[in-house]
Amino acid sequence: MARQMFVSEHTGQDHLKSVFAKTATKNRRMLLARALGT
Repeated sequence: MARQMFVSEHTGQDHLKSVFAKTATKNRRMLLARALGT
């Protein structure tokens, strides 16, 4: 994902952590479930 955004892997992880914090999720699975409303 970081390569597609043209940022470093570390920056990509920071963005992902920010999304987790804003959505009250802890991992990608929880984030996806929240996005799908399940």
